[in-house]
Amino acid sequence: MNNTRNIFVLFSPGSGGNHFSNMLATDKRFNTRCGLEAYTNSTEKTAHFSNIENIRYEQIDAVPDTGNVLCGHFGEYHWLRIHNKLDRFKQRQIFCIEVPRSGLALKRYQKYRKLAESMYEEQCTLYTILMINNAFNEHDIISIPAETIFQPAIEPIQNFLKTESDISIDIDLCTQMHGLWYDKNKYLDGGF
Repeated sequence: MNNTRNIFVLFSPGSGGNHFSNMLATDKRFNTRCGLEAYTNSTEKTAHFSNIENIRYEQIDAVPDTGNVLCGHFGEYHWLRIHNKLDRFKQRQIFCIEVPRSGLALKRYQKYRKLAESMYEEQCTLYTILMINNAFNEHDIISIPAETIFQPAIEPIQNFLKTESDISIDIDLCTQMHGLWYDKNKYLDGGF
């Protein structure tokens, strides 16, 4: 692997950020976050399988300087910045998962996040290119609708990555990972 880039996936809790990050990290240029066995062996409806749980500033020093796909929330990224933990990560690229507005993505989000309407709208404002650019002075930002991730097939994600970035996920592995994750999340009436 000869990659100096680092990807940070920023997302509101319950928006599929860990799962999306795990799939991005199947591109051979990045450090692996987890394998298929983590999805196969887990009974959880989340994909929190990486050694570092989100981008906690107290854990980030254990991460190599390059070739990472890291994920977390707006506040966690802010805490990295104020604790001077971001400077060593050169060529930062941010994927921003937009807060869900419809479909399975919204149903899952609402199960995880019991937010008043005003707080929901605040989350929708935070997870935008404009807000991330203004708050952190980052310019290499790609925004993906959460609904793109919450589809039964991998093709919407694959098509998005083909048109919006140069990420080349391992389609066979991601198809299996995504199928397992999606199947655990599609039965909302069975409850989270």
